[in-house]
Amino acid sequence: MPSFAPDRDRSANIQVLRAIAALMVVFEHALADVERATGKHVIAIWPGGFGVTIFFVISGFIIHHSSAELFGRHNSWKDFAWRRLWRIVPLYYAATMLYVLMALFFSSTINRGSVHLDHLLGSLLFIPVHGVSPVYALGWSLNFEMMFYASFAIALLMPERMALVALVAWLTALMVLHPLASPGTVAFVWTDYHIAAFLAGVLISVAANRWPRRHNPVLFLTGAVALLTLAAAVFSHVETYQIGIVPIALASALVAAAAFTTTADIAGIGSLLGDSSYSLYLIHMFVIRGLAVAAPRLAPITLIGLIITLSCLAAVASHRFFERPLLRLGQRLRQRYVDRGRPQNLVPVQQNRCPVYVDEGG
Repeated sequence: MPSFAPDRDRSANIQVLRAIAALMVVFEHALADVERATGKHVIAIWPGGFGVTIFFVISGFIIHHSSAELFGRHNSWKDFAWRRLWRIVPLYYAATMLYVLMALFFSSTINRGSVHLDHLLGSLLFIPVHGVSPVYALGWSLNFEMMFYASFAIALLMPERMALVALVAWLTALMVLHPLASPGTVAFVWTDYHIAAFLAGVLISVAANRWPRRHNPVLFLTGAVALLTLAAAVFSHVETYQIGIVPIALASALVAAAAFTTTADIAGIGSLLGDSSYSLYLIHMFVIRGLAVAAPRLAPITLIGLIITLSCLAAVASHRFFERPLLRLGQRLRQRYVDRGRPQNLVPVQQNRCPVYVDEGG
């Protein structure tokens, strides 16, 4: 029996934390574009890098938790790979191709007039051929996600304990090799310290599976200290994502607090935005650039508020009418083609241990 806090509480906690992380990214990008468009300094808070770090820690947590019963099972890596690819690829490809069309026909809107074929192919294959940034720049984080997914899929071939040791050793070795890699190369990107955030999420999930679920004021305090430290950093004009292990430690503290605590008074809007956070991450730049053209003379704060509001609405619509139908289609296709031929004597994986993690994955 997993020793997590009740799934409903934890799902709400994690989803709201994801929503906050996505909004941090949206806020930073909106702020940067508004300041660039208006020439006016608005506010010295740049939380986007930390928001992405929270995403990475949550991703490691969710991937292990939703797949904990797949270790060592026959062909379980195929099931995992299918779910991950179907969760990530369709929306990312749609966003990338929309960006390419804008580059070709509305180049002034995105300040880009051409797209090289090798860059586009590398982007669609999640290979950082032009350094860390793909054609649609927001996909840089997905390059790390896919590397982590590939590592985790291989780990699923082993029993859980052996797999975790191998995964920790492999990801640690990659980070140790980072100083030896040449900047701008694939090796330099895939050995970056961001790997530690995924690893932290996995270890939080492992710990939460083993420790008793109780009200834990220490973890509440840990989360509060992490938030206060972040606030002090951003209001002191510190770029949190440039100070090494600190943002990973802070993000891990927040995810651990969300994963272990049993009390949650979560508004429905937070969970809704958490469900829609992947769409929010990929779509908000189109809203930003569209408003920069449509409403350039609004006051900076008004424009930022409008960007965040419309981005959230667009993300919820994307999740409702694009992601969810595709996820249902992917489940049907997986049952028809991937699960076919699986040995019948296996006990079905309990994918409802934490439903939102399986359906809305990292």
